[in-house]
Amino acid sequence: MPSLETTKFDVKMEMLQDARCHITVNAEARMEGFSWSNTPVTGANLKMTVSKSGAEKVTINIEGDATFTEGGFNNLPQEIKRLNAESINLLISTTGIAGKSISELLEKVGGTVIPEGTESIVIDELSVTRFSWEGRTIKFGVTCTLAGDALADENLEKYLPADLDASLSFSETTISTAVKGSAGRSSLNASATARRSDNSVLINAEIEAYLTLPVRDNRVEWVPLLPAIGNLPENAISETNVTLTVNIPEDASVGELPSGYSQSGNSYIWSGPEAAGAIRAFIQSPVEISYDYVPPPFPLLWVAAGVVVAVVAVSIGVIVIRKRK
Repeated sequence: MPSLETTKFDVKMEMLQDARCHITVNAEARMEGFSWSNTPVTGANLKMTVSKSGAEKVTINIEGDATFTEGGFNNLPQEIKRLNAESINLLISTTGIAGKSISELLEKVGGTVIPEGTESIVIDELSVTRFSWEGRTIKFGVTCTLAGDALADENLEKYLPADLDASLSFSETTISTAVKGSAGRSSLNASATARRSDNSVLINAEIEAYLTLPVRDNRVEWVPLLPAIGNLPENAISETNVTLTVNIPEDASVGELPSGYSQSGNSYIWSGPEAAGAIRAFIQSPVEISYDYVPPPFPLLWVAAGVVVAVVAVSIGVIVIRKRK
């Protein structure tokens, strides 16, 4: 049986006064008794955008490609190789997916957690915009429009438009993946690499994210990251070689924090088993941290643009005045 040993798991969180949290994660792990061979694909790319397309509508566009190895391509059924966008869209229309709610579709998948509010969200339109082969590379595109009262929520507009880019590459010794995305003022940049050596795999991962925090009465408040996923398993985060550092503003009001930390100024540090428990708490529990909200500064780009416009306007004015003289 493959076994996973965490050799490093460092998490840093910095609460910013513009109502964002800057999170960085650096992780290393070694997996024994695991390897891969004869992967059917050499690489894949995926791009997704989400945008408002009406008062109660959201449109999702997906584009991507996947390149198969010669063996992987030859093993594909001929029926898949003969598919195209038109034939897939005909199949979609006959299944009657359009008009059904998200929760109705999820109910057909056993063991799936159905998020609250999805019963009012229906698939308004669904179509494949591209499905074609170029050698051993399949290129595809899908567009889907969702409709429902829940999509009129003003809070949703703070995170739209949103985009996500992901890539994956395989070789005999290395698997690499990268993910980059943004949603409003939140963003994510992550990468991971797995390198095989004999019968073990060394995994390195880096994550950098900016998360938007809620503001109430001009105070920024921390909220659990994933409150709706149920209890995080105790063994989801290894208790060895783990550190968590949380930096907060000087004016922050701190209530009940996970136990076992050391404090240095405005920094709170957990390590070992306490760090693993603290990470679970920040993900799921109502940790009490609040501080004054300071709006982000006026973007330097717009300031520079304003200066350029002003200079040009003044220059034109000077030229006009001189000509009149």
